[in-house]
Amino acid sequence: MLPDVTDEVRSEGTLRAAFEKRLPQIAADDLTAPLELPSDDDWAAQEAFTLFVRACVEALFPDVPAEVPCTFLSWNPVQRALLTELAKLPAAVLINAGDLSDRILRVGAMSMVSGDERYLLRYVGLVAPGPLEQEVEGRPLWLWLRLHLMGRVTREAWQAATATLEDDARLELSRLAVNNAYQLLRRWPFPTGITPTQENEDTASLFDGVLSVLQPLSDRAARDTVRAEVGKPYPDGAVLLLLSLLLLEREAGLPGHEADIAEVSEAALTRAVELYPTHGRRLLLALAPERRSSLMSRMEPVAHSVRGFWTHVELIDAAERSALITAALSGFKRTCSPPVAARVKELVRGFGREQRAGLGAVAAGKGPNALLVAEALAQLD
Repeated sequence: MLPDVTDEVRSEGTLRAAFEKRLPQIAADDLTAPLELPSDDDWAAQEAFTLFVRACVEALFPDVPAEVPCTFLSWNPVQRALLTELAKLPAAVLINAGDLSDRILRVGAMSMVSGDERYLLRYVGLVAPGPLEQEVEGRPLWLWLRLHLMGRVTREAWQAATATLEDDARLELSRLAVNNAYQLLRRWPFPTGITPTQENEDTASLFDGVLSVLQPLSDRAARDTVRAEVGKPYPDGAVLLLLSLLLLEREAGLPGHEADIAEVSEAALTRAVELYPTHGRRLLLALAPERRSSLMSRMEPVAHSVRGFWTHVELIDAAERSALITAALSGFKRTCSPPVAARVKELVRGFGREQRAGLGAVAAGKGPNALLVAEALAQLD
């Protein structure tokens, strides 16, 4: 069992000695020696190990929130060594690893653990560098993008920083960013909690920043990537959405409009629209009315959430819209949540006499939303 060396590590005078005793590779700047990890079934050893790691972090990283994220090289050698060792740690060996991870993020590094991403691995350089790590004027592109999202770097400056990227690098940078490398999908500083509205805002902001990088992409590179993505067992919905949107908005009003994304299945586009409402809406508006209606008909309305169908249904023809809404309300087995109920009433206010006819039968029935529909129709009298 590892001894509890919390007090030893907290003491500045013995910090070096503690590192030499428990983490010799940090003291010697030799990062190849593995940490002595406790076994999975030894709770006491895990507890002692966690106390030691936490004490190291508290001693080396005062809990002062960073105004902007720090680059890895901005830390001193001992801090960098500790971050590197933390990146290699299996989360399971630490008790309440999330709290420790949040502490490291708050002071300007990256989370140790978050699902399967292990953001700290890329941050400390244990993942092969790519375009996000490319430096421009002494600043890596991931930090350029973060500062752009924070409003500290203009769109023009961000585009200038990426001006020399080749098509492959633009695509790779975009793919990494929308898949949350460097935790770019969330605002900085990180909120303690995040609402669905904030989540949508953060995603939309990042997608706008990524589209700035993709704008100079050649048509051929965009088309080839779309085709390759469609051929995968699990296409990247964000990449498909952004490249499809890029091609559609370039070709809007020209002969052969939508030909560039003809291979993208409606199922894939529908999932992307539902996941990313702001840019999904832009995609729907860029589509021809027939395909837009077809996508909307594939979306499954739900009684508990306004995301997806309820967010975009007003973009289609009034007759189709009323038919889909009537079918949804007739088929629900549960009462609509207050947000969905409010959305239904808002949509019904835009109905003409012909569109109301089908709803009358719903109001007269015994379904769970008969009263809601009756109230929605009554507001029109």
